[in-house]
Amino acid sequence: MQVSLPIFLLVPTIIWLITMHTLLKEKLIFASQVPQISLMNKIKLFSANTFLFWVDFFLFSMLLIPLISTFPSIYIFLITKLILLLIEDLDLYFRYFLTLYMKEKINVILLYTNPFKEFLKLLVSLIIPILIWTSYGIPTHFIYQFYLTIKAIILSVKNLYEYRKATKYLRNDFANVTQEDLDRENICIFCRTEMHLNDSKKLPCGHCHHVNCLNQWFQQKRTCPFCNFQVMSIQNGGN
Repeated sequence: MQVSLPIFLLVPTIIWLITMHTLLKEKLIFASQVPQISLMNKIKLFSANTFLFWVDFFLFSMLLIPLISTFPSIYIFLITKLILLLIEDLDLYFRYFLTLYMKEKINVILLYTNPFKEFLKLLVSLIIPILIWTSYGIPTHFIYQFYLTIKAIILSVKNLYEYRKATKYLRNDFANVTQEDLDRENICIFCRTEMHLNDSKKLPCGHCHHVNCLNQWFQQKRTCPFCNFQVMSIQNGGN
């Protein structure tokens, strides 16, 4: 009975923390897309990140570690969750400072750093279950977490690969716009400014956009932003 009460309190607390991390991440993504962030919003984002970090750290260092010997399997599982949340805290701090100082490059930087973050989470998901396995038996409740981590690594590496491939095709294979194209369509759908012969490209679907705007779009999707044409599919088919 002495163990059931902490577990009863900790499990919903960790679920709440995971939800708060997700919401804060969404707010940072939104903040990276707006032209200007007010000082008050900067303070709110930083304060929320700091609050979550110290709550995670407090639970990890003060509540769980002394109780491992009482109920090792469950508590080590919770410790793993908290370590993963601490990694997410550091990632949120990283996103916050990128949003403030490198907003125009944030998506490219994250494409390169996300695989390393997911690999670090994979190491945590592997090492701690192995420690439990050697002492207490097979930790079956880690299998799903391990699957999610592997899936996230594959997705982050795939996104980086497709982005690099799409930008390579954009530079070398996609046609430059012609005067005839500009006579028909001379406003970029992204920035709503005029396109010129030396700063724009035509996608295989026929729609024209600024090269810089397409580079930013390809950081998130590899489609035509106007008609949702799958840019990578035709290139893959051509290979």
